[in-house]
Amino acid sequence: MEGTMKAAHLKGLRDFRIVEVPIPRPRPGQVLVHVDKVGICGSDRGMWGGHHFFNELYDWSDFTPGEHGHEAVGTVVELGEGVDGIEEGDQVVRIDFRSGLDLQMACFAEYALSDCCIPCNGADPEAMCFTDPVCVALNHVHHALAAPGDTVVVMGQGVLGLLCTQLLAHNHVNVIATDVFDRRLRLAKGFGARVLNPHAVDVVEEIAALGERVQAVIECSGADEAVDAACHVLSRGGRLVIMGATRTRITLNYTQMRIKGATVCFPMNGVGHKDNWGPAAELLAEGAVEVKRLIDHRDKLENIQQVLEGYNEDWIRVILEP
Repeated sequence: MEGTMKAAHLKGLRDFRIVEVPIPRPRPGQVLVHVDKVGICGSDRGMWGGHHFFNELYDWSDFTPGEHGHEAVGTVVELGEGVDGIEEGDQVVRIDFRSGLDLQMACFAEYALSDCCIPCNGADPEAMCFTDPVCVALNHVHHALAAPGDTVVVMGQGVLGLLCTQLLAHNHVNVIATDVFDRRLRLAKGFGARVLNPHAVDVVEEIAALGERVQAVIECSGADEAVDAACHVLSRGGRLVIMGATRTRITLNYTQMRIKGATVCFPMNGVGHKDNWGPAAELLAEGAVEVKRLIDHRDKLENIQQVLEGYNEDWIRVILEP
């Protein structure tokens, strides 16, 4: 294909602009995908607001049109030379993954390239936008090393927290879910978790009173007080799996972690275990993970700046359509 396309370009602090750029051309081994739908991740909001740790990895001038949109589903419109297993018209996920780094996807655009997309024909396209976060959640559940009957605390019930809660509950793990938003706690309870609101109760005291061994805490909130509480509720030999922190530096309670002989994990897809993109896409295509109820707002990509400016903190996920 030739011509131009619209893309959202993060030009500076709280400044997404819609620009017109050439449609990329697939090289050998690549496919060109029309982006049908793309979610706004918490990292996208954080970078736009200048308070995510990604902001310490990139200068504003490093961002290119379309970055950092990554929760996308699209339709293959052109094949590069030597592509096997993918056909024009296929619905796919894992788009714009050319460098092998999740952090460099660029699907806030009408078109994007990929060299390792995954077909998902016939699946609900909105559900498939969650492939990336389900992949991340699978990584976290893996590192928790929880067996059926174990107790795991999931702190923060945003997208990742709710997905971890579901996956653990499906594996017959006893989940205690925490969050400050009652609606999110209701969702977590519906997925089988016991729930606690740290604005209403002392989470550390409440969990201690249960008298259960806490095998792992998966921290998805990014709140300093949650990280501190996680160190306290974790049992001896347990595992603290951290994802929610959005800053370069976080504080761990050394005394608690040392006397418990605890392990701290910072999962990264494909590092130390298998790549979970394929399993994540399969779970969503089969409807094994509930995600549609997590979508609170739908809009056009061209309105991304206005959506971020008016973002409702109670929203769990926004889906954009280029």
